[in-house]
Order: sequence, then C-alpha cells, then structure tokens
Amino acid sequence: MDSGLGVMGSSNNLLLVGCGNLGRALLRSWSEGKVLNSIIVIEPSLARKGDFEDDKSIKFIAKAQDIPLDTQLDMVVLAIKPQMLERAVPELLPQLVKSGLEHLIIVSLLAGVTIDNLTACITKDITEASNHNEASSNIRKRLKIIRIMPNIAMKIGQSMNLTHTRGDGIKADEVKELDRIFSVSGKMVWLPDEEMINALTPISGSGPAYFFLMAEIMVKLAMRSGIDEDLARKVVQQTLLGSAMLASSTGYNLSELIAAVASKGGVTEAALAVLRPVLPSLLDDAMSAAYTVLGEFASK
Repeated sequence: MDSGLGVMGSSNNLLLVGCGNLGRALLRSWSEGKVLNSIIVIEPSLARKGDFEDDKSIKFIAKAQDIPLDTQLDMVVLAIKPQMLERAVPELLPQLVKSGLEHLIIVSLLAGVTIDNLTACITKDITEASNHNEASSNIRKRLKIIRIMPNIAMKIGQSMNLTHTRGDGIKADEVKELDRIFSVSGKMVWLPDEEMINALTPISGSGPAYFFLMAEIMVKLAMRSGIDEDLARKVVQQTLLGSAMLASSTGYNLSELIAAVASKGGVTEAALAVLRPVLPSLLDDAMSAAYTVLGEFASK
C-alpha cells in the first residue's frame, strides 16, 4: 500500500464527510487504487458501509462525535450538500482544532461555496464556540483550504476536477500529494483564479447532464423509427464515445471535425442548418440559469 498522507503528517488519516454520489465515487476510487492508509467516513445513515466492508482501511461512523479520541487527522474532505455546511462545521470543530489548523488540509467539494465562504464559517465557529483568543485574520492565515469542483464522471475515474487554493501555507509537496490522491478520480486542473471555478462549473460540473440529455433524445428519436431500445442505445453510446475520443485527440480542432462530417449539400449539413440558429442561444440561456443558482449558493 502507498504511504498515504505521509508528507502531511504521521497518522495518515483522512476524514470524508458525506457519502452521496460524489463522496461514494471518490471513496470507490481510493479503495480500488489503494491510495490511502486510513479513511474515516461520516455518513449518518451508514447506508454505504456494506459496500466497503472488505476494505479494512475504511471506517464508517454516523457522526463527528464518533471519531476516536486519539485520532490525528491530516485531511478533511467535505462532500456534503452546500446547505448542510452551517450544521456540519460546528460538529467537526473540536476535531479540526485538535488536529491543528496549521497541519490540517481541508478539501471542499461544495458547489458554489467559495474558499472565503468556508473560511468565514470555520473562523466564526472557532472564535465564538471555543474560547479561542486568536483574531480571525490569524486563524484564516493558518487554514489550508483546497476547493475542488468535480463531476459525475468521477464514478469511472474520468472526472474533470477544477481545483484552486489561495496558497496560504500550502507547500509544493502537499500539492503533489493532493494530485496523487485525487487524480485517481480524474484529471486535476489547478486554476489561478477561484472565479474560474464558477465560470466553468455549469460546463464541466453540469455538462454531463446536457450530454446525457442529448443521448436520451437521440435514443428516443432512433426508437421512433422502429428500432428497439437496446440497439438504439448501443448506436448512440458508441457514436458519442467515438466522437468524444476523436475530439480529445491531438491534431484536430472542433471546426475541422464538424467540416469533416458535414459534406456540402449532405445529410449532416441539413441537420446543422437547423441546430446552428437555435443551439447557441439555448445553451446561453442554460448557462445563465446555472450561474444564477451558483450565485444563490454563494450568497447564503
């Protein structure tokens, strides 16, 4: 087994808070890749405990208070819904303080929650709930917070992980270790500006749903011609898979690929003549709607 979080501390303990779609996918990647020595998972229902019972490096607990008293955490990964943050942080606070803010790395997978939002939530609870005499500004400087926005392709290790940190106290070897731990779930892209995460989330985070919707529509259109569903799915799946692989290969740009398919006066050109006038505005409206919801998350 790999050395886990060795560069971050000696106890090699990671705490995963939440085991929903993203949390479970991430946990599966870690388990299959034997990436970590010790993972504690907080899941109130313990519904997913049975899925990982053969992996002795994973321990499920129902609440933060069940973390063993002698545990020294190296990393906390927040994989909960944004609206659960205000409740989760006070429950985690004693363990965060005990593990040492200058030592602990906090990774947030919360959509629309900025590093400043999360920092304010943590510092507020520390200063108000724990007789902490340090000013919030000093605590803020000690916090090591990484924000990652993945997508559902994490289920197969092909996520687009948009990543940013303020860089306060984050060392080069810690960045390298974060890459190692999270690259099993997909591609890590470190962004210099956190605003880029919000700008790209409606594309990379929500994009798979648009892709699946198009696939679903194409399957139904094929079935309308009398083709059975299994065959329609196979045709659509392979068409989209091959297209995605070709688009990601080197030596082609998208305009060239479109031109290569749409011969003048042909079937594809006729279809594109219908799509081109309406598709850009539809996607623009979709992005605007997504940005609105992201803004609402950030303002809470």
